[in-house]
Amino acid sequence: MSNPNRPVLQDFVESFLKRAGALVEPVGDGLLEAVLPGELTEYFKEEHLLLAFDYEIAGENPGSNFVTYGSPLLDTVSELALGYGHYTNLYRPQIGVTAPRNLEQKIMGELKFLRCRSPRTIHQWMVDHVFFEFNFRCVYLSYEKTEALVSVIMDGYSGLPKVSLLELWKYIAPVTEPDYRLAQVEMLPLSRLYHRACRQLETRARQLAEPVRRSAALLKEKELAKVNDYYQQSALEVERKISVTEDSAKKGRLEKQLAAILRDRQMREEDIGARYAVEVEAGLDHVVAYHLPCMHVKLEVQHKNRLYNQIVVYNPYSDTVEDIACPVCGEPTRQLVPGAEQLVCTAHDD
Repeated sequence: MSNPNRPVLQDFVESFLKRAGALVEPVGDGLLEAVLPGELTEYFKEEHLLLAFDYEIAGENPGSNFVTYGSPLLDTVSELALGYGHYTNLYRPQIGVTAPRNLEQKIMGELKFLRCRSPRTIHQWMVDHVFFEFNFRCVYLSYEKTEALVSVIMDGYSGLPKVSLLELWKYIAPVTEPDYRLAQVEMLPLSRLYHRACRQLETRARQLAEPVRRSAALLKEKELAKVNDYYQQSALEVERKISVTEDSAKKGRLEKQLAAILRDRQMREEDIGARYAVEVEAGLDHVVAYHLPCMHVKLEVQHKNRLYNQIVVYNPYSDTVEDIACPVCGEPTRQLVPGAEQLVCTAHDD
């Protein structure tokens, strides 16, 4: 779930269908259109589904399936979802890709090798790249509880986030077994990828919490205004009585009463602040590994009398050269300079 304002059911069903290999497209508020792979049609009895998550929207769209708690379709989705493990492999069907003839020029156009001679291609080969989608279930706790399923996709080879990956899968029905034979790319440890995904999650979770925070802040401000008005009037009344009384004993009692009012006001303000504070609890729900054949290009780059070998990844499906992870800081870069042992990003330029 990428939007905490959307119904939980819609995000649950959409997430399941995509994970099962369906083509899913939002076609309106609370309305999804899905084309199912063969293995799902036997359960839903049709290849095409129009799913409505609101009763009125279902009535406005003849032929749609109204999805709600207790509906047969949701029962089927829930039963199938329980059959999935916490880790799923999906493969893009091989469609036969080759490197463009001008690949070396394309690399030079997208990457910059500063203070170096033009690189020379030594070798190029296809490998099975793996991108890991870490799906975190986030619970936003405030005056009300909101849940969101937040996805973070990491390149298993470079360790960089890959926000655009799902665009490459948007209209593709993936398969659970590869129909090609390729060596799998050497990957970073899954634990390291997970920790990097957690850092990305922190940013995403804060962004998704903003609508909740804004709503909570408005409600907090309104309630504080009412409370402050009440206690201000009470305090003014006691202060007026103190100012006109000449009885020292009565004045002492009134001053204690005023102090109690101010303490009570502070406690009420703290209670309201705690009630409308926004906390986020997050936990890993499941992982999807997307397999995508990509081309590795080994370049020889010369700086003065020194030669560097640099691996560049070309994605034939997006027709782009992937960002390079700096070997020093791990940050993405498209500009490389000579380092002590390897080419590095310009942040480490001596």
